[in-house]
Amino acid sequence: MLKKMLSLLLTAALLGALGAPARAAEDSADVRLARVTQAVKQTLNLNTNDYDDFQGECYDEELVPVWNLRWSSGDRYVRVEALEDGTIVSFHLSSDDLTPWGRNFPAFPKRDALADRTAAEAFLKKVLRSYESIDLDSFETEDSLNNSDSSFHGTVQINGLLTKLNYNLTVQNGEVTRFWRTIPENSFIGGIPSPETDLTPVQAAEKFRDILKLRLEYVQIKDDSGQAVLRYVPEDMHTYYVDAVSGELVDLTELEELMSRKYANSMGGAAADMAAPTASPEAAREDGGLSAAEQSGIQQMEGVLPKETLDQNVRTVEAFGLKGYTLAGASYSVGEKDDDGTAEVLCALRYQKPGEKYDRTRTVTVDARTGEVKAVRSFAPWGEEEPVLTLEQAQKFAEDFLRDFRPEQVGALELYDQTDLDDLDKDNLPPYYLFLFAQKVNGFFFPENQYQICIDASDGSVYRLDCQWDASISFDSAEGVVSEQAALDAWLGSYDVTLGYSLVPQELTSGDAVAERLTGMGMSHYYGLKLGYTLERDGWFAGVDAKSGELVDQNAPGKQTLSYVDLSDSSAKEAVEQLARFGVGYDCEYFQPGKSLTQWDLVCLLYSLEGGRLNPDSAEKQDKDSAYSYAYRLGALTRDERNDGAPLTRGQLVKILVNAAGFGDAARLNGIFTCDFSDKDRIPADEMGYAAIAQALGLVDGAYAGTQGTSRGEAAIMLCKLLGRE
Repeated sequence: MLKKMLSLLLTAALLGALGAPARAAEDSADVRLARVTQAVKQTLNLNTNDYDDFQGECYDEELVPVWNLRWSSGDRYVRVEALEDGTIVSFHLSSDDLTPWGRNFPAFPKRDALADRTAAEAFLKKVLRSYESIDLDSFETEDSLNNSDSSFHGTVQINGLLTKLNYNLTVQNGEVTRFWRTIPENSFIGGIPSPETDLTPVQAAEKFRDILKLRLEYVQIKDDSGQAVLRYVPEDMHTYYVDAVSGELVDLTELEELMSRKYANSMGGAAADMAAPTASPEAAREDGGLSAAEQSGIQQMEGVLPKETLDQNVRTVEAFGLKGYTLAGASYSVGEKDDDGTAEVLCALRYQKPGEKYDRTRTVTVDARTGEVKAVRSFAPWGEEEPVLTLEQAQKFAEDFLRDFRPEQVGALELYDQTDLDDLDKDNLPPYYLFLFAQKVNGFFFPENQYQICIDASDGSVYRLDCQWDASISFDSAEGVVSEQAALDAWLGSYDVTLGYSLVPQELTSGDAVAERLTGMGMSHYYGLKLGYTLERDGWFAGVDAKSGELVDQNAPGKQTLSYVDLSDSSAKEAVEQLARFGVGYDCEYFQPGKSLTQWDLVCLLYSLEGGRLNPDSAEKQDKDSAYSYAYRLGALTRDERNDGAPLTRGQLVKILVNAAGFGDAARLNGIFTCDFSDKDRIPADEMGYAAIAQALGLVDGAYAGTQGTSRGEAAIMLCKLLGRE
């Protein structure tokens, strides 16, 4: 790393470096650093005279080297990542973003959106190259408390077309403080194709129509109703593009999976199976499991069986194929407590079978009290031996096991999915076949109730077992379903067929220095840039409702703006709506601004400052406790002062807000405060500090009226003033 002393040599080095041709491979490190430093300073128009320390280092990424430059002076710094020619990859400017409030009580952001946007546009004009562009209008800034930044993110366009290259940019008080982007040089090999094409969007749309397929099945509603409804869901979740030159429909997901499999094969063959979660004793201990001493204690608990008994029970099931395996370890773990105070205890029995190159392992997880098998995990090397069983023979083993394992449910189950032989890498075959059995109701699948069974291709034993079943689900009727064609039209209609550049895996060929380097790293493919049409849309949809034919929008509910229907005649309307813009308020349709304020109403309002939006009239006890815990952390009130339903006076409202904002200690100092309220002579001495601070913050106008009752609307007005304090 080159430190402060290097800055003394920069001027001389730059004089020789600026006019030199690009010969990074031959030049020394100091010459290269001098050249890239000067290029970065010119691009960003950086004045670095006020910094007394400079560091620079180069690190190689997969395709091209990147320089990391840092100027600093005390806590102030500028950090830049750049390519050899000075192209900016990232930029970070330190800023004094400190909150002056002792307990970090939030505030409304102070932001000049126009100045921030102007600064963003000027910065992008410096760092983007002629063929690159960014549309700032494509991003809508979200309001959030205590955040005075303007943040932009999206994609970098090339030749005015959409790409998968991303950027992030943050502006604070009209100055860019952070910038990062995906750089083309380290994203793909080869050049940038011409943006010209004779293929029209209509022609491309017809190609997509051939592969967009929906299936009708039951899906559980994401609420507490426990109901499943019929929905058309995508049959194939792969990503495609239509090549703008050849007109070919290309499965990008399939190409990326092929690239991953070939890379995994070059790294040892078993990487894909090793990536699957395994329930080893070591993992159990790291994930909330128990030590040997704790396991011994569990075995003394009533009903918990010792590992020897559990091992004997498991070995009686021939389908688990444990012949030749030895018990290598057992790990007990305790789950979450139920309402009755009891907790499920699981035991992971780990078996091992020595092999010539790799040891085979099998972990059977059971209920430690009943011995009921919950899951099976195994490891065997990939691609080491040809399968003994055919797919059909393995399916028979899976069906026979399921019939014995769950005789009471097998009648409601049918085969939902299985290993696709055409999709397998013949040079790296997995050691198992996969079968997924799902519940069928009214002639339609409900895949959330399922049994996943993998059969060992060498002997027909159960290689993997996952069970998921909820018997409490109720199912909507199958009547009144719209046609598949109507659903498909709605699904396709949600997309725009957009011309752009896609990152497409390309096979590496010899004769190219970059390709030879990647090949030496074990890669057979890497991304190239291709011009083509893709399906793009705003938002994310889970499917089409089978009864209404409408798209099911999966936008996160937490992003929705609060709104109320009972504010039209309220003096608190402006304050309540200002709070709602930032997600502060009640999670209900009616704010009830005239309702008498209780302690719980105020605590619930404060809790929304942290994002915990609740309906104060229907919150569960657990949610109430969480909200009060936040109020305690703020210092708004103490545990001894909790009284959920107590109506608050105006003085009590002021006290809680002043405490929450971090001024409580000062307000409790006696004899040093005064105020100008018309009724100041009637304010008790122990409240004078709170009254004076409330007046200074502008929370109360006119008379203090500390003993007067207050309302939800007045609480919103005071909180809005507190968040808008200067």
